[in-house]
Amino acid sequence: MIHEQSARANKPFSVINCASLPRDLMESELFGYVRGCFTGATTDRPGRVEYAAGGTILLDEIGDLPLALQPKLLTLLQDGTFQRLGSDRMHEADVRIIGATHRNLIESCSSGEFRLDLYYRLSVVSLEVAPLRLRKREIPKLANELLRRQCQLFKMPMRDFADETMQLLVDHDWPGNVRELENVIERACVFSDAAMIEPQSLQFDRMTLRQSKQSHDRIFR
Repeated sequence: MIHEQSARANKPFSVINCASLPRDLMESELFGYVRGCFTGATTDRPGRVEYAAGGTILLDEIGDLPLALQPKLLTLLQDGTFQRLGSDRMHEADVRIIGATHRNLIESCSSGEFRLDLYYRLSVVSLEVAPLRLRKREIPKLANELLRRQCQLFKMPMRDFADETMQLLVDHDWPGNVRELENVIERACVFSDAAMIEPQSLQFDRMTLRQSKQSHDRIFR
């Protein structure tokens, strides 16, 4: 939404998950590489920074960005320059960086896992998304949208939630947040072919139920 509402909307929007790629692959994916810098590098290849020129890159789970790679990101943010893997030539890049993380980056800075100077360079504008248990009013809208997507994915007729089912979704504490909600709805779609999703179609993970109870006990103890 930030990208689409900005002056960069007609330029590329790219997403990289920092937790899913090893360090060397992460560096080449972000900044590209030159021929011969590693086995299999038969040609020069630009990275996401170059592909997203003029646009936006979302670094998801930026708290998991390898420490050795953080100075290169800091250089990109401060100077708008970067180097491809295996090259000493500097390239310029006009790209906006948005970071998202479930980690507490201040704690990561204190433990030495995240650079403090990079943290301050990134945190020009910070948006904290509250856990789903504190956004109960959003659950019906989210649940209906996730159900619509699942029906499209599995090529099923559109379904609806029974009132009792929706109430169960609203009452649950969702320690796994939106991902857990999505999983519960997907299971309901897979294991039931009824037009209306009834309460018995919901299968909550036992671990999340236990975490939910512990959270509830801490709040009201």
